[in-house]
Amino acid sequence: MVRAQGRHGWRPAHIHFLVGAPGYSEGITALYMADDEHIDSDTVFGANESLITEPKPNGSGSPFGPLPSIHFDFTLAAAKIRRRLRSRDVSAPIHPSS
Repeated sequence: MVRAQGRHGWRPAHIHFLVGAPGYSEGITALYMADDEHIDSDTVFGANESLITEPKPNGSGSPFGPLPSIHFDFTLAAAKIRRRLRSRDVSAPIHPSS
């Protein structure tokens, strides 16, 4: 199907993350490298602007010395909000207020 659309099947370089903290829902995401040649043509359209980052060479935040580093702030939803949304009965009809 990808070939029929005249597209390639390549993904841009990315790193997967599973992020969590007590009292918050876990988040699963990926960060994409800005300089990857496939960043503008991701075959599964996962590389959106908010998830694109650029590694900094010799970053002061790198725990491994001279290796490149990435700084990214993840935001998690509070667990109680997530539970409330999950517990809603989505099959129940919605009636407009009168």
